Amino acid sequence: MKSLTFFFVLGGHISHYDNLARCLFSIKNKIKFDNYKIVILEFGNRLKSNERCKVIHAPNEIQFNTGKKIGYKMWQQKYRAALEIDTDYAMYVDTDTVLHCDTFEVLIKHTKNGIGVVPHFWVPTIKEFRSKACPPDNYSIFDNLVSNMGLTDNDTFFAGGAFIFANNKNNKDRMKWIWDQHVEFYTDKEYVPGITDELFLAAAVKKFGEGVILPGAVNHCSMGDQHMPMSYENNILYGRNSYEKDMFPITFLHCDVSPHSNCSRDPSIEYSGEMKKTVQNSFVLGKTFISSEDEYDKLTDIVV
Repeated sequence: MKSLTFFFVLGGHISHYDNLARCLFSIKNKIKFDNYKIVILEFGNRLKSNERCKVIHAPNEIQFNTGKKIGYKMWQQKYRAALEIDTDYAMYVDTDTVLHCDTFEVLIKHTKNGIGVVPHFWVPTIKEFRSKACPPDNYSIFDNLVSNMGLTDNDTFFAGGAFIFANNKNNKDRMKWIWDQHVEFYTDKEYVPGITDELFLAAAVKKFGEGVILPGAVNHCSMGDQHMPMSYENNILYGRNSYEKDMFPITFLHCDVSPHSNCSRDPSIEYSGEMKKTVQNSFVLGKTFISSEDEYDKLTDIVV
């Protein structure tokens, strides 16, 4: 098994720390190999590094209490963190995910020397993203950006919440290009609705090549079959995007479940029986991993 780094971007509200602790707990308990690392780019200085986990502190770069939208400043940071990887492969996942099934050997095999990306479950093309997620007032900005980056309506729009890539020059150049382009676009700008880092990711997959389409099961939202179908067999959840044909074992389940969050939801509410129980167990629902800021310094101990 090749070596793999899971990398995260973290900062701000306690709910993000609680969700990340839950994710690290799931990795520790579900992963089947030992040659993995964790890298966390923290916009704070509360976490500590250890033999498994490297924390990069950037405490003063993002101000979280201004009342302005700052999510777009966090989104771009994953591509900066990607440049810190020193293992054979790297996988970015959002903090509000949990590992359900270790499929990494298969993912690495399919990704080869490229980047493995998952089409978005709701807006799988540039055209659909424009139609459903970009306000009409911003169409001209969107269209100019898309055209300048060489994208077309039918190009795939990928979910930025999970992707995997081989650690080589082409992919490092890809990550740096996304970082540079996103930073340049947002220089002297506040957030522009409809312009997310995922647009730049789509452009980079096309520009640098070797993009491998991965199934929706890699990053499953667990919101019911009307969004992403799911099935259960022998203690394993299987899933797909609604427009895909085949089910595969779910790698990461994706949902904010922190009791500290104003956006949390029950990811098991659409299911029943063993499927419901398995979703609940995967997220360890009912458990708070980080109860107060005083516990931040223990977060990375989870994976030791």
